[in-house]
Amino acid sequence: MRKPSFLEIGIKASEWPQVLSTPLPLPTMSDDMSWMKKGLKKRAVKDWFSDANVKPHKSTTESASIIDANSANPMFGIKTGTPLKAASTAQATNVGDKTVTPGYKPVLKLLKEEFTALETVQTYPGSKFNDLVITTLPLKPLNEVDPANPTFKPKEKTECILYAPTKYQIFCIPGFPEEPRHLKEKPYKIQDLPVRGKGLIATQQLQMGDLILAERPFIIIPACWPVALSQADMIKYQRDVFREQENMLKRLLDRMDPADRAAFMTLDNCLEEGARSGPILDRIHTNSFGIHFDDEGSNDFMKDGEVRMYSVVGKDISRVNHSCCPNAMFNFDKPSFSMELRAVRGIRKGEEITVCYHTGDIEPTAERQKLVAPYRFTCTCPACLSPTATDAQYALIRQITMENIKGTPIDVALRSLAVIEKHGLESNEIYFLYLMYVMQYYEFKKDKQKELEFRYKVFRRILAVQGRRQAAASTVVPDLPQYRSWKDFI
Repeated sequence: MRKPSFLEIGIKASEWPQVLSTPLPLPTMSDDMSWMKKGLKKRAVKDWFSDANVKPHKSTTESASIIDANSANPMFGIKTGTPLKAASTAQATNVGDKTVTPGYKPVLKLLKEEFTALETVQTYPGSKFNDLVITTLPLKPLNEVDPANPTFKPKEKTECILYAPTKYQIFCIPGFPEEPRHLKEKPYKIQDLPVRGKGLIATQQLQMGDLILAERPFIIIPACWPVALSQADMIKYQRDVFREQENMLKRLLDRMDPADRAAFMTLDNCLEEGARSGPILDRIHTNSFGIHFDDEGSNDFMKDGEVRMYSVVGKDISRVNHSCCPNAMFNFDKPSFSMELRAVRGIRKGEEITVCYHTGDIEPTAERQKLVAPYRFTCTCPACLSPTATDAQYALIRQITMENIKGTPIDVALRSLAVIEKHGLESNEIYFLYLMYVMQYYEFKKDKQKELEFRYKVFRRILAVQGRRQAAASTVVPDLPQYRSWKDFI
């Protein structure tokens, strides 16, 4: 989930949009539909984004005249964005200014900064909910700690600022910490692209569900800092809060390997001068994905039903650019503590790899442009370049629900799938609903060949969106010899 605008940090977390883990009841459909989440609570677009997978667009420079910096194909990113204005011109932030506003008291409580493997096994059972811990994950099991090298750090590690109870949640993850699923050869390259800055280009053909990359994040920090200030005080003390956050983040970066720290600082900053909070926090704000651990361990992690979101930033995955009709999707694999990117449809060799930064992929073009406007670019993906054609079609797609799919003639369902694929909307939930419907139709008709064809598509779609563990456990693939080869490669 994206952070709200800085002036809204003081709003109660309970008022924020949340990603709810309660499965959406879908009668007569497969259990594999349980990944679909209830609709997100909505607030004005200008306030914040409400998606666990949203990240802002990047920019090529840090000047106020900056334009979008994100793609190779001219179709996906001509920049005509208008620079953002400072959240409050009277409170334009200068983190370098060390003058403390009269009356300000530090708002962040650092419970512990951990340095050794012996320290990282602590779970702080008596900690308060908003106590923060700085640590390095994944840790080495205590029975493998070498007393001569107590500061052991794994080859791939993440520097973390966590709510203290989150450590317990992470330790509850079965299999943690596994090694990330690295590929022998990367199916992409990072390339400077006309107008859009750096981006990922496929170096081989990919199909739906294929793993593009897996990496542990550089850093993970709370998406919502525990700042107990009213909105009025947040405006008054905005500069002081930013400085306090930035100073804590400096401690985090000081823990990183020099090469990783340098790579992090080369990431783009989309905020204009007057709206900035600090070079580190701004880069996180620009390049982060959202994750949560609310489904791990006990309910001690939850407070009044809230879901604590975190922002993660990676080395390569944070270079991925935006499209309203993306060909890839992000997933966080918790046991390996790694960020994964998978193809959500076929990707040609030489094609740019993109994700969608917002949840409004089938909203009207004008609305989608509003969603990306805070990141100072105008989206020029194929859908946005043809608003007349796409808006009318998207209006029909938005009316589709599970209830009105039931009983659809098979030829209509197949044509609907073809339209969705034509518009590159395989990442949308409606596509999955139609795949499930068609698969079950052919199963009912005992057309084994067609059933197998669409069952495989459903399986690959689960793999693309939910990751390998959910796909491996999916009941869409029966535990029969003819299906087992589907799971061999994941």
